[in-house]
Amino acid sequence: MLRRRLFIGASLTLVLTRAKNAHALEADGDAEARTQITGLLNRYTNLIVARDYEAVAALFAPDGEILNPGSDPVRGKKVIAGFLSGFARYEILVYDIHPSELVVHGNTALQSGSYFQHVRDPDGKLIEASGQFEASWERNDSGQWQIRQMRTHS
Repeated sequence: MLRRRLFIGASLTLVLTRAKNAHALEADGDAEARTQITGLLNRYTNLIVARDYEAVAALFAPDGEILNPGSDPVRGKKVIAGFLSGFARYEILVYDIHPSELVVHGNTALQSGSYFQHVRDPDGKLIEASGQFEASWERNDSGQWQIRQMRTHS
């Protein structure tokens, strides 16, 4: 009977240790993913300010998309680069993105927060835009995070 209790106790300890270690690995993976995604959002912001629209489009998944209220989806890297290039003559005075939440679940993640833009259009008119954003991320087969969908709400 004592042997059986020791065996059950040792087995339970082993199971709990494995579960704890698996959870720790998952948490470490989430922390690494969070760091990578945060860095990529910062890169996205810097590339927008630099007006490097080809590089911005490269951050998207092959079938990634931009969704803006009242507009058709802009889907695919080449189409995204072309869409963004339409803003090449706009002078970006301020472009801030403030993420407030990031939830990682395996190879997908959802990030949300607020944004603010202050730009000068080609005619010299000052434009301010602000609102909320949601970015869906996915990890590709190479292990790299890419934007699956970038959605804004003004």
